[in-house]
Amino acid sequence: MYELSARYPIYVDRRSSVDVLRYEHLSMGKYDPLMEFLRGENVSSLEMDFGTIESIIDQSLPRSARLYRAWWSNEDSGTHVQSRSWLAAGWRVADVDLTNHLVIFEVLG
Repeated sequence: MYELSARYPIYVDRRSSVDVLRYEHLSMGKYDPLMEFLRGENVSSLEMDFGTIESIIDQSLPRSARLYRAWWSNEDSGTHVQSRSWLAAGWRVADVDLTNHLVIFEVLG
């Protein structure tokens, strides 16, 4: 049986006596690169501008991210897939400044 590794895009083959790692083409979510970036940070708080986030995800943020604070809510269910990326990385949005296009992430805990 194959199980998806929580951290890396690999499958572990549990059918053999020796675990065999198989890299698979996985469909990454739009915000998965942000999740991986945040997982690699060793600080308790991080201020990022929207342009930096767009560089990390290699896409523009949706218009709603620039207009509505609710887009930045720390919702772990529902339709806000973006928030699941930072929550899964162990971070939360502490504050967002829509005027200056800044977001402050902080480590959960």
